[in-house]
Amino acid sequence: VVFLRAMAFVYGVAFLIARHQAKALIGDNGITPARKILDMAEQRGKETKARREKWLNSTTAENPPVLPEDASLWKRLKNQSQIRKA
Repeated sequence: VVFLRAMAFVYGVAFLIARHQAKALIGDNGITPARKILDMAEQRGKETKARREKWLNSTTAENPPVLPEDASLWKRLKNQSQIRKA
């Protein structure tokens, strides 16, 4: 029983220390400024989406740049792109 209480005390202290340090480590002014990282990831996602849509719109469904057996997949991708624009 004494061992379990000592272990609970150690875990409690460790949790309180981690809670106190998290304020300095995470946040807009911390070591890992999450806001900047998330903004950069969002920007990369937008750029990737724009390139993908440009590529989809630059080709036609009648003459896809894929093998004939993949033409149905190509048409589905083209249709999904058109549905998202509506």
